[in-house]
Amino acid sequence: MFKIYTAEKVKKIVARMETEYENALSALRRRINELTEENRDLSARLSLLERDRSSVADAIITAEKTGKEIRSSADAYARDRREGIYRLAERCRSLADALAEKYSDEEDVKNFGSYISKLDEALETGGEGELDMEKVLNPDKGLKLENICRELGLMDDGEE
Repeated sequence: MFKIYTAEKVKKIVARMETEYENALSALRRRINELTEENRDLSARLSLLERDRSSVADAIITAEKTGKEIRSSADAYARDRREGIYRLAERCRSLADALAEKYSDEEDVKNFGSYISKLDEALETGGEGELDMEKVLNPDKGLKLENICRELGLMDDGEE
């Protein structure tokens, strides 16, 4: 039933088991070294990603603040421009009234009155009307703002 092993056979079995044990132990040590190295690499990558995440978060926060500042600045600018346009329109209305009193039959005065009506319409609709800024700056139909300004004493003959 029991096998009887000789001393030499036992030495061979023990030597073979020692070799297998040493091989297994070497394989495990190599794997531990590989995992340790991989862990170092992953830790380094994680550190970089955390730093990048922090930079991205800071950039997003900065972008949001800058965006709010830009919107606020643009709103203030638009408000100032709108107020300027309303002041210009009021000034144009008063000039049109003064011209209409003085030169009621003149074609330029009628054209200027038409221009003022378009300006008023555009301002009432919040710019939704058909006010073309090119036409505002360079009105058509023979309207010569230079002549009107000279007649009202707003511009000298030598100015242009």
